[in-house]
Amino acid sequence: MPVAEAGGLQLVSPTYSPLKEGEIRLLELAPGVEEGEPIKCKLRKTSLSRASSYVAVSYVWGDTTSRETVCIGDVNITVTDNLFRALHSLRRPSSWCTIWVDALCINQDDKTERCQQVAIMGSIYHCASEVKIFLGEEWDGLEIACEYLDLAAQQNEAHFSPFLEPHLEVSNIKPSNSKPRDNLIKFFLSEWFFRVWTVQEFVLAKKTTFIYGTTAIDGQKLQHSFFNLRQHAANQCCGIKPLLEESARHKKSLMDVMSHMDALNDMKRLSEAGSFLETLHNYRRRRCKDDRDRVYGMLGMQFAVQATQLRPDYVTPLETLLVEIAREQIYRTRTLDVLSYVIRGEKPSPEIPSYVPDWTVGTNYITHLINVDHQLALQNYDASGGTPADFHIEPDGQAVTKGILVDQIDVVGELWFFSTAKEFVKAKAIVDEARSLAGLTNRLPETLQAATPEEIAVWRTLCGNLSVKFGQELGQKDREWRIADPDVDFESYVRWNHILEESPGHSLADKEAFENALLANVSCRRFMITKSGRMGFVPGKSQRDDLIVVFAGGKVPYVLRGQSSVNNEESHASHLFIGDAYIDGVMNGEIVLGGSKWTSFKLL
Repeated sequence: MPVAEAGGLQLVSPTYSPLKEGEIRLLELAPGVEEGEPIKCKLRKTSLSRASSYVAVSYVWGDTTSRETVCIGDVNITVTDNLFRALHSLRRPSSWCTIWVDALCINQDDKTERCQQVAIMGSIYHCASEVKIFLGEEWDGLEIACEYLDLAAQQNEAHFSPFLEPHLEVSNIKPSNSKPRDNLIKFFLSEWFFRVWTVQEFVLAKKTTFIYGTTAIDGQKLQHSFFNLRQHAANQCCGIKPLLEESARHKKSLMDVMSHMDALNDMKRLSEAGSFLETLHNYRRRRCKDDRDRVYGMLGMQFAVQATQLRPDYVTPLETLLVEIAREQIYRTRTLDVLSYVIRGEKPSPEIPSYVPDWTVGTNYITHLINVDHQLALQNYDASGGTPADFHIEPDGQAVTKGILVDQIDVVGELWFFSTAKEFVKAKAIVDEARSLAGLTNRLPETLQAATPEEIAVWRTLCGNLSVKFGQELGQKDREWRIADPDVDFESYVRWNHILEESPGHSLADKEAFENALLANVSCRRFMITKSGRMGFVPGKSQRDDLIVVFAGGKVPYVLRGQSSVNNEESHASHLFIGDAYIDGVMNGEIVLGGSKWTSFKLL
């Protein structure tokens, strides 16, 4: 048994007896009242299926170099300072309590046990009578943040804009005041909201309580407050400025920090997560020490579609795991939806094939929001005309797939990228550039009836031939993407242009709905025209002579770049996968139904 010395105190690593299949350890936490009173506890084994009532603890390990001492049985061990404070907050004054906490209930030095316990961690949190979420210590101002959240939960009609009645107001402090805003931001700046593993711990819980020091916040109430605030944002009644305004103190906006809880709230509110891929994408911005946990941390969820049979395996290299995700999802769904999650990083790993999403590549908040809408919008397309995927990944990572060559890129415009909401003002420049490259004048037709076929094609290309509807009548969803209705949505396009021509600094909330579809379609893309005159938006790294293709199983066209390789003294055509695209006139199976022949493409 390893022994260490720390400040004159003898520290001994606890002895863990092996766990049988389906077994877990529970921690019995002894009562205590005084601040300096030692934390004492003991471990016991039990079958998960027969475990008595216990509380699962959700927290972050924190700084591993800052340690405190607890006593397990007759053994003194060190734990991170954050876990020590969580245990101190959770213990009762006069009775024992039973908890499950990963750092102590799992033998962290046994890789086999770690894999086995991680595989059932979702069940551990789901079977707990309650999940208590330790966010950190209290601070002066926490009470104001809690009062605002409590009021938002109670009054669904209250606006967060101080210029509308009724609006959220506590102790005569309006929500536009920097003090409540700064404290709300601080509430959601806890590291817990930014970690991967906390997702399933919250989503799978039967009951949750958030804890800052001795202050407890009911999880259901926090969900209600978020739902009400989100409905006001979705209905665009309050304007978006109060949410986007950055705090001088924290250098963050409310929308930015609340977005992490908002995503959790969405998943908790729905009975099942949408899909495995959607979940991986939604939590790309969260952090973890081992990048494989971006995948393993989501495996305990229940998925409505695109489920997974993957299991935690910390022997498998990250690159191999990423390829296996792509392989499994293509095989299970018979679609190429996974290809649309490829985000090109600054320095993509040469070990990861170009067509495989690297789930470790993150994005800024605004780009992430737009990418989420992009994924929702894709479900309206069917470029391959319902043809199932015929995509084979070889042992060396290269892939062979059935596809149709559509065209080659001839002209490309500027790359459009949005890192902040303030950059949305570039939207008008995007439209102007596309119209110019398409040979149209600056003067738009006043009505659909007055528009030429070229005008209508440019409009379709800009918005992806889609529109988005917001509102409470959509039920659990706050927005819905659908094929554009020219009689309604072309008029929105015309009005939007007129608004920005007359008032370039017009408030985002007052603009036409056309802009929502535009941003989702053009972000991180370029306008382009092919050699045969087709128009579209292609990935930002696209260039002249790149290929436009349709693959079997793909909802959208893709952009490839030819690569010459020599193997056994013969030249073989291989391609780099650049990304998915919108190509007008190709999105609904037109190429397939037109009788074009399928050929084989090799992807590197």
